[in-house]
Amino acid sequence: MQGARAAAVLALQGPGNAAARRSGPQTLTIYSGRVLRQRMEADQTQSLRLFYGLWPDELTRAALAGLQTRVKGRKTHHDNLHLTLAFLGEQPATMLPELKQILAGLPRPDMTLVLDRVGYFTRPRIAWAGMSVVPEELAGLHQALMAALAEHNIVAASHDSFKPHVTLAREAKEPDDFPFDTIHWQARQTALIQSTTGPDGLRYRVLASCDFDAGAD
Repeated sequence: MQGARAAAVLALQGPGNAAARRSGPQTLTIYSGRVLRQRMEADQTQSLRLFYGLWPDELTRAALAGLQTRVKGRKTHHDNLHLTLAFLGEQPATMLPELKQILAGLPRPDMTLVLDRVGYFTRPRIAWAGMSVVPEELAGLHQALMAALAEHNIVAASHDSFKPHVTLAREAKEPDDFPFDTIHWQARQTALIQSTTGPDGLRYRVLASCDFDAGAD
């Protein structure tokens, strides 16, 4: 009976009945469990949690993983280490072609990031690796990205200022000041990245990337 009722409700809500819905009284819609699950799954595929970032090479990733051993907290998974350029939050999947186009149009600077300090954001308790001096090329890349997003009427999360960093651990204790070998990251790849949460926790998946020596993938 529930299946038949759900089918009837869905039929009533079809495009051909738009006029009837406008003229008739509104009714409470009750879906069967199966139909409700299908609708929830469809909704989940309609949006993606996205951000743009710099994606490290394996040597840089290994050096950052070494730094993580010196901090206490919920460590960022080795495969997730990155530097965020702009966080987009939930975006419709239909926006992907436009977002990839923005990625392909970004500058491709020749830059080395000198990661020479470990810091701490009190809220939300993040231990991070960063730079004493932010290269002009990195600041310019960020500015170009934000301008391109604004041009396309896409809102990215913004803070008081751009504070480029690599998150080493969340829910972390403030790390002690300790010496370490400076990491020289020859940044060669920007990426459009999807954030998902599954049984294994948070995972980042590169949807498109742009190597500075080549074009967008």
